[in-house]
Amino acid sequence: MTYNIKDITVIIPSRNNLEYLKLAYKSLIDNYKNINIMILSDASTDGTNEWLEEKKKENNNLSVVIHNPKDPNDRKGIVGMFDLGIKQSNTKLILASHADIVYGKQTIHNMLKYIKEKTVVSATRIEPPLHVVNKEKIIHNLGMTYNQFDFDTFYEYEEKTITKYKSKITDGIFAPWLMFKQEFLDIGGHDELFAPQSKEDSDLFQRLMINKFEFIQPWNALVYHFTSRGSRFANDNLTNSDEWKKTDEKSTANFIRKWGTVPITTKQLKPVIFPIYNKIIYLDDKINFQTLRLFEPYGSIIMLPYNEKMIQLKNEYIEKYQKDTLFDLDYKIMFYDRDRIKEEQDIVKKEYIKKYKKNIDIILTINTEQFLKYQKENIQYLMYINLNIYRIKEHFKNNNIESNIAEYGNGSFFIEFLNL
Repeated sequence: MTYNIKDITVIIPSRNNLEYLKLAYKSLIDNYKNINIMILSDASTDGTNEWLEEKKKENNNLSVVIHNPKDPNDRKGIVGMFDLGIKQSNTKLILASHADIVYGKQTIHNMLKYIKEKTVVSATRIEPPLHVVNKEKIIHNLGMTYNQFDFDTFYEYEEKTITKYKSKITDGIFAPWLMFKQEFLDIGGHDELFAPQSKEDSDLFQRLMINKFEFIQPWNALVYHFTSRGSRFANDNLTNSDEWKKTDEKSTANFIRKWGTVPITTKQLKPVIFPIYNKIIYLDDKINFQTLRLFEPYGSIIMLPYNEKMIQLKNEYIEKYQKDTLFDLDYKIMFYDRDRIKEEQDIVKKEYIKKYKKNIDIILTINTEQFLKYQKENIQYLMYINLNIYRIKEHFKNNNIESNIAEYGNGSFFIEFLNL
């Protein structure tokens, strides 16, 4: 079955991004007649709301949602606004976009050629040289800021680039992405764990991949992406804002709690997913607040030695971080008696099974002193711990090694496999 422009609603959340939003809007209405657009303004104070009300009078295909709280900091974020817009849309297909994305003349037409059930089609981004260069995008400076951008120059570059890459297709996924509305809803939309922003897309893409969606990125479907012109590079200050750093730290911790690792992708930006291991992590009394922050997200259960210092540490940690997560940190962080470790361990495993209907797979014991000694290197070991555990298990299996104990990270990590 084939689909056309009228089958799509372009969903664009925006907050205080008016000048970029104007470019995005112009690129859509100039190149795609009668396309459905829904713009959701999230606590904007820069004139966006007034501009939207005027445009709504001019365009019957424009839908507007304005979230205008008394406190401008009380925003829904990209998580809440995307999902609200998608639910309110009335078309079979939704195109999730950003306010700082400008569309070419052929972008959406060429994306539509590949859409089918259980498929997500992403445009190929042209970006200025601001981020790490991977193989999923084209680096070409057509303007660092909105006032440096010229449509004619962009369209000329689009035409040349389509000729160069007309048959190239890769399997990356990033905004703008096109899929069936119902399939998005069926998978549960964005996870509110990542509200208001950051890592919400990585989490969604991993769930899509687990559910066997195909990712298609045609290189003849081009957009210009200024990148990060919302919270991250607010007011065109091309450095990470304090607001963004705070939400990114929060969402990264929640991503690790959910998936056991930081997001991992191919160079084409396709998710790479490794098994999730349910882990009890034993920490010693050399830890402090900062090292607990490093380790806590990676464990299903965190065991601290039972003493007054660790009790105080747990209480301070929960007071600071419980508000940032849906995970129950009071249950997650427990205490152990050095003389009763095995007995207590059996109790913890049984309680975990009862609460989550899952088995504990790994007992991980951390030598904090050794970890801190080699901290820079071992943070990498920690970030990719599920990947390393997977590799160790595969090594044991492939070489018929019967031991269920392993050590890695220069003696920082000792692993006991319960389910080899």
